[in-house]
Amino acid sequence: MAGSHTAPPRHPDTQPCRPVPRVHNFGKGGQAVRRDPRAPPAMRGWLHKQDSSGLRLWKRRWFVLVDLCLYYYRDSSEQRVRGGLPLPSYRIRVLGPSAGAPRFLFTAEHPGMRPYVFGVDSPAELSAWVGALRRCAAPLGG
Repeated sequence: MAGSHTAPPRHPDTQPCRPVPRVHNFGKGGQAVRRDPRAPPAMRGWLHKQDSSGLRLWKRRWFVLVDLCLYYYRDSSEQRVRGGLPLPSYRIRVLGPSAGAPRFLFTAEHPGMRPYVFGVDSPAELSAWVGALRRCAAPLGG
């Protein structure tokens, strides 16, 4: 019949494509992420996170590394996930000192996205966080 259009039958195992919320912005706005509370964390602790405003402000936040994702909270009660960063394919780099910043800095970078800059207070913390994040960023040795 001319002008008539029928949709092809759907296979019962397929789902329509839906936009996936982007998680790389640490869940700001309505794009919050969820963490499986049963999954055991690889690491948790306080990090300084550079604010995304571009004003080089620093906020101290509680971070939990679990299931190849770095989640953050306002405090250590872990009541409400403020955001999350899926780490596979991110590059984790140690940075040099910067005026007005925490003493030891590192960044999580992905092509086409803004870098996330973090700071810690000791070389031991820097080594522990960078090592754990790198294992998650390249879980297959890549």
